[in-house]
Amino acid sequence: MNKQERDTLIMTKLNEGVSLSDVQKMLAQDYNIRMTYLELRLLADDLAVNWEKHDKPKPTPAPEEQAKTPEEDAESFDDAEDLDDDEDFEEEAEAEEEEEEAAEPGATKVTIDPAPRPGMILSGMVRFASGIRAGWMMNRMGQLSLDLPDDDTQPTQEDIQGFQEELRRVMQRKDEEMRKAANDGRTKVTINPVVPAGVKIGGNVEFASGAKGDWYIDNSGRMGFTPAEGSTNPTQEDVGMFQVVLQQELRKHGYGV
Repeated sequence: MNKQERDTLIMTKLNEGVSLSDVQKMLAQDYNIRMTYLELRLLADDLAVNWEKHDKPKPTPAPEEQAKTPEEDAESFDDAEDLDDDEDFEEEAEAEEEEEEAAEPGATKVTIDPAPRPGMILSGMVRFASGIRAGWMMNRMGQLSLDLPDDDTQPTQEDIQGFQEELRRVMQRKDEEMRKAANDGRTKVTINPVVPAGVKIGGNVEFASGAKGDWYIDNSGRMGFTPAEGSTNPTQEDVGMFQVVLQQELRKHGYGV
């Protein structure tokens, strides 16, 4: 099955009222085409699909739900359990409590895990504008996927669009914060004039957490790090700030980055 046949099949099934999750299962079982829910959703956005067949009537909120204040609504998201019971996510949610409380009820909220899930470069949690909660992940190819609850509840097209916009905003804010923190002088990077054979460039680093070690970039462009004897391992935040400071130092010394 080529790409055009695949897209035609997806469009036909969706216009028949088949859910995205069922189309995802059909592609995997019948055609050995494996796509994440998010990838399928983004692909379907470019097809001529009548989404009205997939719209479900929204339940009328109960009186006590209507009376909730923005603060109570935000707190209900902060208190939600991580799908993997990840303590790191709980700490991240607490750190962003003020922003959560200030956000309008019904707005999309995205958080980034302090340490990505195994095999991912980024991960976190999202509460869509519709109220659905899920985990999100980004692999090394930059592909996004969702970890949805096992109750056949799926985000809407507006949910996905709002998630992508909010994720870009949050990542930009995190990048700005990281660059600001990297310039506070607590992360120190030096470049050694002499390096071992097989190494293109290398030096020393003292991370903000106090961890120390040697870094290097070999002739194939791969980066490595060797902790100093008796030193603790750098944190995820350490690594992010080190990369920013290293780029600055390489530019100062005339290396292209």
